[in-house]
Amino acid sequence: MSTNWTEDQQRAICETGGNMLVSAAAGSGKTAVLIERILKAVQEKTDIDRLLVVTFTTAAAAELRERLYFSLQRKLDSEDLTAEQARRLSRQQTLLSKSYVTTIHAFCQNVIKSNSVESGIDASFRIADSGEIAMLREDVMDDVIEAWYQTEDSSFFRLIDVYGTYRSDRGLIDQIFSLYDFAQSSPDPELWLQKQKESFDPEKIADFTETNWCADLVRDLLITAVSYQENFLRLTELCRRFGIAEYLDMLERDKPVIEKTVRALQQCEAAETASTKWKDLYQTISAMRFERAPVMTAKRKAA
Repeated sequence: MSTNWTEDQQRAICETGGNMLVSAAAGSGKTAVLIERILKAVQEKTDIDRLLVVTFTTAAAAELRERLYFSLQRKLDSEDLTAEQARRLSRQQTLLSKSYVTTIHAFCQNVIKSNSVESGIDASFRIADSGEIAMLREDVMDDVIEAWYQTEDSSFFRLIDVYGTYRSDRGLIDQIFSLYDFAQSSPDPELWLQKQKESFDPEKIADFTETNWCADLVRDLLITAVSYQENFLRLTELCRRFGIAEYLDMLERDKPVIEKTVRALQQCEAAETASTKWKDLYQTISAMRFERAPVMTAKRKAA
């Protein structure tokens, strides 16, 4: 069964002689295009074990290897193959078991083990599993925290006061791990961390309201406030639907408080100079007061 490839897909399958980047949404057929490109290469006298095909996960590599096998089988089942072409495709199925269709980590591991003398790394090494890596991280972090305690640095003690508790340093450790893991998603983690450090330099911050951190804070507050407003309206509608007058009256009186807060956040987010708007927002949030929910009698609950 033939596939109707788009023009761009056909180019990705057939073009050679240089580097190629294929960018497309999930489910758009990137893997199918890759398989077809590999099949085209092996039909043109390139053995499949001479190709390097890497993925990010073991599951993806296994799926790709399986799909390649069945694609080769479909080619073999075709009636318009010569005897030579059939022998070649059958050979590719055999070679697939030792081909480099693998993860990046597994490929690098194989390269290092195959060149252990040149690399100076014992060939008996293995890749740690997630549990072992977690334990190593904890051990290293314990040593780092203990070393900082030994310095008796006042700034470190302030950090502990902010993120830790009187019982443990777990809060600080979790923050460090979270920051580290997020930084690893950057092409240059150390450079990213350095930029974040500079953005927090007090000497470079003339007014907090003009920083990206203030804008992010206002944006998060607005998202939360709008969510509360939507839940507030749903609750009001439920009270109206089921005739709960006691709560309905309270919600109607509280409605302007929610609306005023959302408007203040919207104005603060939209303001070109946030300083004055930030003060207005602070006063608005500080003045927020909601009525106490009325106590329903047993008779009213039963009703």
